Amino acid sequence: MKSSKDIERLAKNIRIKKNTVSKDSILAGAQAALKELKETGSTYSKQNVGKIIMKSKIAKLAVAAVIFIAVMFLINYPDTSIDGASTAFAAAIDRIIHARTFSCTTILEMTYPDSEIIEGKYLFKQQLMFKEPDLERVVTLPSKWPKENIEEITITDYSNRQELIIRSAEKTATLRDMNFSYSIDAKTGELKLTELDTSIRDQLIEMSLGIFDDMGHVELDGQSVLMFQSEKNGRITTVWIDPATNLPVQFEQKWPDNNPSLILYTSIQIDTELDDELFSLEPPEGYDLKIIDADGWTDYRKKLVAKIKHLGVRCLLYAHENNNQFPSKFEDLVTSGIIAGDVLNKVLASPDEPNGPPIFQCQQADISGDPSIEVMLNEVYEESSIDDQVVVGFLDGHSELIPVKVLEQILKPWPDYKKKLVFKMSYLHWGCVHFSKEHDGEYPMELADLAGGEFSEDTIKLLQAAPGQPDGPAAIQYIPPRADTDTSTAVVFFEIYDEWPDDGIIACFADGHCEVVTDQNHFEELIK
Repeated sequence: MKSSKDIERLAKNIRIKKNTVSKDSILAGAQAALKELKETGSTYSKQNVGKIIMKSKIAKLAVAAVIFIAVMFLINYPDTSIDGASTAFAAAIDRIIHARTFSCTTILEMTYPDSEIIEGKYLFKQQLMFKEPDLERVVTLPSKWPKENIEEITITDYSNRQELIIRSAEKTATLRDMNFSYSIDAKTGELKLTELDTSIRDQLIEMSLGIFDDMGHVELDGQSVLMFQSEKNGRITTVWIDPATNLPVQFEQKWPDNNPSLILYTSIQIDTELDDELFSLEPPEGYDLKIIDADGWTDYRKKLVAKIKHLGVRCLLYAHENNNQFPSKFEDLVTSGIIAGDVLNKVLASPDEPNGPPIFQCQQADISGDPSIEVMLNEVYEESSIDDQVVVGFLDGHSELIPVKVLEQILKPWPDYKKKLVFKMSYLHWGCVHFSKEHDGEYPMELADLAGGEFSEDTIKLLQAAPGQPDGPAAIQYIPPRADTDTSTAVVFFEIYDEWPDDGIIACFADGHCEVVTDQNHFEELIK
């Protein structure tokens, strides 16, 4: 069963604007996916890269942007040796290759439609450091697009299987048990425990391949450095090197005619002494600490999440190559050269039956919809009841355990805003049915009666509020059904309106199905 906080987080994730930032897991997953393609000699090649950013609708989404970035990092570089522009350049790249500690700040600059005429600018900033073999620290710095993103520090100790998340603005800390945190071996499809990811170091090495021109000495932040530059296919790559240490201090990539327009790695430090306190799992004094073991998920379901994430990123890559259409069957990923057949079969199978049949199905997600509730793929199910829940992978890269009855409703074709209301109503209905099972078949007299257990008062308020207005008034009305009613025609929830909308209203019925009611007279008859 889901906790109140899980449901609240799901409701909060529903977005009112389409141009929103997807989760970091998408970028990390894309990097891993494309690294696999490179290592396994997949037919998905750098010739495909140029097409990705040219897609009209998909190129406007953050999902498209992060996949594009990963593609540019991990495919669009030739497997050639570093051109001998200078000894200093070669020595600098060699230091990266052999680095055992590493830190830098990543800055991604993108534009997004702020209105019909004016474009806004978004800077995603993140500090990353790692200390081999098992320590990592990531600081996501405050940024806006289109809403403020507060600072978050994530410290991971892979040997002790623990992760600490610190939010200074809220003075909260969460210590998470990672014994149930899995990933997929890209070469075999086998499940494995998550481990230190050093791919950012590998990305910088990839960026350094090819022919660079020696631009001589320049000044960078008041320091005299050597600059090297390469231009290819509309991409300008620049590397700055400290001549005293032969160490790179900054990497930059620009696409003057594209979005994103800039990716910058700065404040690079290689093989410097990183204080163990930076990786301490002790929360700051005075912070509220929450300890989470498996988030209420079983080990089996955690393994399913790893599989869904692995498959989801590859479905996104497929969509980029196929006019925003997701695969109708997973075998399409094989014919497109995105994943090997034997690896796919292993990932699709149950963790308990590695050579068994597939336990996932793919969906035709709407790339123009809200990525937080657009389903890419889900755990298969046969017969559903109110108690059945399945793992679902969404377009923004996150996975959730949601009721089958909710999944069945959001998989139907809905206009964007209506779909968000359907999601909220379906969850409220699910809570009401559970309430009735514990109260001799009686639904709650009012939604406040749901408080406790699966639903908190805040969660109920959030689910009733209009999408994108978590603190606003209720946008969903509740009507307790009579005991003798026909569940297929008894309206339990409906969209509140002042004037009847031209496109009708959403109504949720006692049997759990939702529909758009376009005739006002018919609707008024239903709620008598």
